[in-house]
Amino acid sequence: MLSPPRLRDATVLRALSALNRFRVIRTFDLAALCGPERPFKAALTAAKKAMRGLKKAGLVRTYRTQRHQHVYGLTKKGANLLQDHDLPATSSVRRVSDMTNPEHLLWENFPAVCCEVRGLTAFTEREFMRQLNRGKSKNDELVHRSS
Repeated sequence: MLSPPRLRDATVLRALSALNRFRVIRTFDLAALCGPERPFKAALTAAKKAMRGLKKAGLVRTYRTQRHQHVYGLTKKGANLLQDHDLPATSSVRRVSDMTNPEHLLWENFPAVCCEVRGLTAFTEREFMRQLNRGKSKNDELVHRSS
């Protein structure tokens, strides 16, 4: 069992890494990511506490969607903390602040998180498209998302 300070540090790094990967997350996603072995209510309570701490430390910024959901973006300070741990990271607050209704993006993150914590490889749509186009040159035809 991890000591509380080590558990907190691990949660901070997992939350910031998820923000870096997905660009925007909810507390709901963090609960699934950091507490898959816990009952959902306990995991959600711990995730809320973690997000409050991240927000207070200036590592994340909160936004409210049109449907009144609270979502979080990674600040420059949060990206710098990840870089200090040798993890490449960029801030996402500018992108998140421009989002008006990120429902699709948010709901595609959740299954990826759930699969990953169970040891399965999972991709979001953006990550999958990147994988399909990996290794292609400028002259090659890229795979596009069909509408």
